[in-house]
Amino acid sequence: MHKAEPFPAPLLTLTIREALRATGIGRTMLYKLIDSGQIRRVKVGKRTLVWYDDLQKLVAPEDCAMPLPDQSHDSSLDGPKQLTA
Repeated sequence: MHKAEPFPAPLLTLTIREALRATGIGRTMLYKLIDSGQIRRVKVGKRTLVWYDDLQKLVAPEDCAMPLPDQSHDSSLDGPKQLTA
């Protein structure tokens, strides 16, 4: 008989240590962002957790997203590019 595996739920929050590792920012900067309200936090017992969505918006804001390259044209077939001064 097949045993059902639980569906992995997306993370809602990260610990401070996990947030530092995930974003690459320093502890002081993370707490400044928390104090400024850019990143929400929640205390659960002694643990401080930050919202994953806030971290994602911080490191990949929608207005800075780079468009995907156009795959319809292979520029490598055009030959060498000439540089202009």
